[in-house]
Amino acid sequence: MPFFVNAKLLSRTVSKIPDDKSRILCDFCKTFITEKRFLLVVQGDDYYHTFFNPSGFGFNVITFSHCESLLDASLPSGEFSWFNGYVWIIICCASCNEHLGWRFTSVEKSPSLFYALIREKLDFAE
Repeated sequence: MPFFVNAKLLSRTVSKIPDDKSRILCDFCKTFITEKRFLLVVQGDDYYHTFFNPSGFGFNVITFSHCESLLDASLPSGEFSWFNGYVWIIICCASCNEHLGWRFTSVEKSPSLFYALIREKLDFAE
């Protein structure tokens, strides 16, 4: 049975990136993933989004233009894409294999590539 979450409640209960933090790490193994300077506004006027997959699971994601230490964990798919005109690939931490989010690509839109990382699976340092 799908698990449904109130989107407004979900986005209010999880903090955004703290102002005094710049480095973003995998919360599980502390591997460096990206920096705050790579935040990217996509689809609207914010870098922070709340989406639901077809099973009803909610995700708070933060979009970035550049990430490292990630591995592809799926084939590209355009099904149920949260960003119109983009295909997605599941991405995992290269050190611990924890699912951290998705990489989105498009041949017709700009930016042509960006990352949507799950807020709850990130640690903010320094």
